[in-house]
Amino acid sequence: MPMNSNTSISDEKLVEFHNVYLKVGTEELVQNISFSIKKAEIITLLGPNGAGKTSLTRLLVGLAQPTSGSIQRHSDLTIGYVPQQINLKQSLPMTAERFLKSGRRTTQEQLDKALELTQVRHLLKKSVQVLSGGERQRLLLARALLGDPQLLVLDEPMQGIDLQGQEELYALLYDIQRNQKISIFLVSHDLHIVMSESNHIMCLNKHLCCSGSSHEIQQNPAFLKLFGLESSEHLAFYRHRHDHNHGFTRN
Repeated sequence: MPMNSNTSISDEKLVEFHNVYLKVGTEELVQNISFSIKKAEIITLLGPNGAGKTSLTRLLVGLAQPTSGSIQRHSDLTIGYVPQQINLKQSLPMTAERFLKSGRRTTQEQLDKALELTQVRHLLKKSVQVLSGGERQRLLLARALLGDPQLLVLDEPMQGIDLQGQEELYALLYDIQRNQKISIFLVSHDLHIVMSESNHIMCLNKHLCCSGSSHEIQQNPAFLKLFGLESSEHLAFYRHRHDHNHGFTRN
């Protein structure tokens, strides 16, 4: 029987996957997945389209249950989730402030902290529908941070953001992780900009093909084969710098 529960695991770990499978009908979306997320670490999940990244993410945040295997979570774990996108009807405009407060009880202290961390206070009175891709992602990030999570999960947060905006969002995420001492699980299909600050990078194609540090992954034949690369010499793993601000370039 699959197990998916909050339970007592090592104090150093927030989540553990043990031989997890997810099957819908006859299709196996993910196969035999085992890994753990430790406190205050960054994990990046890489994989091509159709590799099962979103399915694994849904399992991680509890939006899907494993067909077999087990997922154990620390007993007091709180997760902040940033989905790929939000779909809001153009005919029902909603301000950023209302979006942040909708569907949850939020104290002013929590709101002020999230606004400060993500630098979106100036967007509060704007309609969410008119925000740029980068502004929307920051707003989603602020909403995910409202509950002071120990684990922040981001499902391909760079979609619809230009290159400069991507670099700035990575820098912002790293600063938040470092200052708040939280764990980050970041999903991406983009090989050319990946956080070099990641403690661990996992490559997924239904199953985990390989994992390790950014340096180890670049040298792994399974990684090169997965993405059709002859070598890793053209890859540029993103490295955080402090010589810029964290504003976002509009698309």
